[in-house]
Amino acid sequence: MRADVVSPVYRLRKWIEEKMNVYLPSAGFATQYSRVSFGNVRYSEVERLAQKQGNILLGGMAGIVALLIPAMGYASWALWRWNRASHASRVSVKGIASLGDITERIGRIFT
Repeated sequence: MRADVVSPVYRLRKWIEEKMNVYLPSAGFATQYSRVSFGNVRYSEVERLAQKQGNILLGGMAGIVALLIPAMGYASWALWRWNRASHASRVSVKGIASLGDITERIGRIFT
């Protein structure tokens, strides 16, 4: 029990439940502790509601992760393309600058 209470996943779930309870009370999200301590609902019902609520939160977290993975892949590809393009533009600017040096040397020969 103590190991579960200090796990980061449990703490994240509890934090989300508390925020949902404060900012969206009509959704019915509440911590298991608050349902047992401050309500007069049977414990078997509280366990069932906590399990249902946990499944909803787990599905939401899985959905967020499922959306983040392709977004991170696209962002890394775009960054790679941007770095590649900026490197190519730096090379072309150096090439143009070297042409300027050549034309300056040619101009000095003929003046």
